[in-house]
Amino acid sequence: MKVHSDELTRAMTLYTAMMGEIKIRINSILELRRAGHFVPIPAQVLYESSYLQLRYICELIAMGCLVVHGDIPATKTKHMQKAYAADEIIKRLSEIHPNFYPHPVTAKSGPVMDKGTREGAPNYAPEE
Repeated sequence: MKVHSDELTRAMTLYTAMMGEIKIRINSILELRRAGHFVPIPAQVLYESSYLQLRYICELIAMGCLVVHGDIPATKTKHMQKAYAADEIIKRLSEIHPNFYPHPVTAKSGPVMDKGTREGAPNYAPEE
């Protein structure tokens, strides 16, 4: 169905852009740390700037989860669509769908793994 395909393409494009932004923000943190060795930047400014980037990264991960689970009607509510605070999005998504959080995996060459097989960090889910 064309509509479904278009929605999926838009979601994949948005999700990819979000993950790209996360990479940029991680690199920004690394660059800030390097710059601190060469330019006299006060430590407090470095810490605050890095924590701000980490906050944005958490928000991007949470919003990425919303994008990926866009097929769930509860993610389309006005309240969820306006949410931007990572903790609020994560909490509401966990109420809607307990296994919403992305599962980290280790890519291996060879045959495709079964859906039931996941190799990765055992404690991947966000905890309070």
